[in-house]
Amino acid sequence: MLLVVMVGALALAGLVSALVFRLTRTRTKPYQISDEWRAPWDSLHTEPAPPMAVVSRDRPLRLSEAAPRRAETPVPRRAETSAPRRGTARDPAQTEQDNKQIAAMLQRLARSAAN
Repeated sequence: MLLVVMVGALALAGLVSALVFRLTRTRTKPYQISDEWRAPWDSLHTEPAPPMAVVSRDRPLRLSEAAPRRAETPVPRRAETSAPRRGTARDPAQTEQDNKQIAAMLQRLARSAAN
């Protein structure tokens, strides 16, 4: 008997909470997206798929029997700028100086890591 009373009380509490939630929530306007940026793929021209030819189950559709698709013009790519290549070899004295600086920095790093 106590179990029936508990189940009834829980059911009544659920109904009351659903009613309170439904009556007290504020009505909000629909989300406006007209002033936001659109996704890049939304601006692409999409066309529906070409209609399928009637094909029986015995014989599959061949590519030559399908309707031709419209040729799309290629999208021009942005000009990519690459780093200019050096045509001349580096000065050996400068290379040696760079190597000494690198070795000195690595020694300082090793000393600071040991402390």
